[in-house]
Amino acid sequence: MLLERLISGPDAGALETKGDLSLDVTAICNDHRKVPKGGLFVCIEGFRADGHDYIEGAVGNGAAAILTQRPLGELEARHGDALAGVTLIRAASARRAQAALAARFYGDPSESFALVGVTGTKGKTTTTHMINAIARLGLGERRAAGGAAGAGAAVAGAEAGGAGALTHGEAAGAETAYGEAAAGAERQARRGGELTGLIGTIKNLIGDEEIAARETTPESIELQKLFSDMRERGVGLVAMEVSSQGLALDRVSFCDFDVGLFTNFYNDHISPFEHKNLDEYLEAKLKLFELCDVGIANADMDGAALEAARRAAERSPKCRRLYT
Repeated sequence: MLLERLISGPDAGALETKGDLSLDVTAICNDHRKVPKGGLFVCIEGFRADGHDYIEGAVGNGAAAILTQRPLGELEARHGDALAGVTLIRAASARRAQAALAARFYGDPSESFALVGVTGTKGKTTTTHMINAIARLGLGERRAAGGAAGAGAAVAGAEAGGAGALTHGEAAGAETAYGEAAAGAERQARRGGELTGLIGTIKNLIGDEEIAARETTPESIELQKLFSDMRERGVGLVAMEVSSQGLALDRVSFCDFDVGLFTNFYNDHISPFEHKNLDEYLEAKLKLFELCDVGIANADMDGAALEAARRAAERSPKCRRLYT
């Protein structure tokens, strides 16, 4: 894809460029070891490593363009002749720009199937496995698991996937999430989309094919590539665990969620490498409602968190309805 097209528009957040924008970008990478010739290297300032320290390694491997959130003059002063002939792009946020560029590079694959995102301190794995089990019973049928037998099979499928127990509210949320997503999946099913997808802590699935999971929510580049593979295989519905880190670090930005489900909220994940405090943790969770068409909040959760979920859904320009 031409670099000029890749970084065009407000989503990419490009503030400054220097060099040839007519390059044909062959890949987007944030690991300098994996950059192919003609690739775009994104400099991510991580918790333990800084991508800017690996710019020369990326260029040595064939990077034709570098994306950063630092002033371009700073990069040129530090790396000098190593950047000769390399196109430089500065964005407001490297992480958000990476997410936007990855979605565009792979053709916005999440628009091709029904996508259900599940966040919460606990219950993400169980709920996504339950949604996947329900969907497998009859993809494209709005009430595929409406009966007792269907519900039992869904629970069995979730347990078989290594998931734990659900509260009544979480189980109801899973069934509601499937019901809302099934309308979109039905349209895909009529076009031949007969597989389901799963993304989460234990494993990723495309139909019955297992793909190893390294993180609960993959980085945006890996995520969009996985979505692209699911689209190519004809997946109609994807159930996905969405961690607070995935939301806070823009891993799921520019994903087209049909449904966002918030299971519960507890005092957890407060550390130098996660969230500074409970308020920041909650704000990260609530970002899911900015990305989904329909929101679901478990009525069993803490009252303050539930009220915050309602307000977030009301503020969201995309979320048209919130179930509790």
